[in-house]
Amino acid sequence: YKEIHKSYTSLHYQFPPPLKKPNTMAFNVYTIESLDSNESI
Repeated sequence: YKEIHKSYTSLHYQFPPPLKKPNTMAFNVYTIESLDSNESI
């Protein structure tokens, strides 16, 4: 979980928050995939 949280945090720092970014599809998909992999762990 910590590793996934790290990658999520790094992605969050690389790109602006979804509300300020018009292209949120990739961000949402990445978040959903992270949540799914977190549940499977």
